[in-house]
Amino acid sequence: MITRINVVSFTDEDVSAAIGDLVTMFPDPFIIFAMTEDLTFYDSMMSVINKYQVKYHAFYSSALELPEVTDGLGTFTSASDPTKEVIKQVEAHDIFAIAWDDSLECHEALHSVEDYGVDAWNILGELELIIMDDEDEEPEEALLEVIQDAIGDIVELMSTYIAAKVMRVLHETAEDIHNEGWHPTQYIDEDDEE
Repeated sequence: MITRINVVSFTDEDVSAAIGDLVTMFPDPFIIFAMTEDLTFYDSMMSVINKYQVKYHAFYSSALELPEVTDGLGTFTSASDPTKEVIKQVEAHDIFAIAWDDSLECHEALHSVEDYGVDAWNILGELELIIMDDEDEEPEEALLEVIQDAIGDIVELMSTYIAAKVMRVLHETAEDIHNEGWHPTQYIDEDDEE
């Protein structure tokens, strides 16, 4: 049975050690990756492909010149965004390999494949399984907390504004009454004072 390994990198790093370990874990691996301007990443991918004679499919940008590859192992497809195309290719039971650098792009890529139930591996440095757990939910909880705090701040500002407006109206009314010569003591009976 063919095991598809979808490889994504947002950094130009050598991933040959981890990819080498990953392809040897499965009897019939097939690699899908994006050819980008990152030559170190590309060279490391091709070195593993050639060393282990792994079949592959590479998406490349039409802006890049397709290198002459005569290994007979690979096929190529032009794409406007090769990395997105690799992510779109992920299916249930695939392997998702990512050069994890904790960037926003990495988080988005990981979240876009987590519903497929794939195993995700960090290929930056040593091969390491990425555990997708509740920690991935923290950004949503943090966002909810920020929203709640913002709403609380808005309510507090509105309360302050309304209180200031009421106080200003009361002050203006009191000044108008005072300017007209009305004093509250003029209506008190002298008998009531005793």
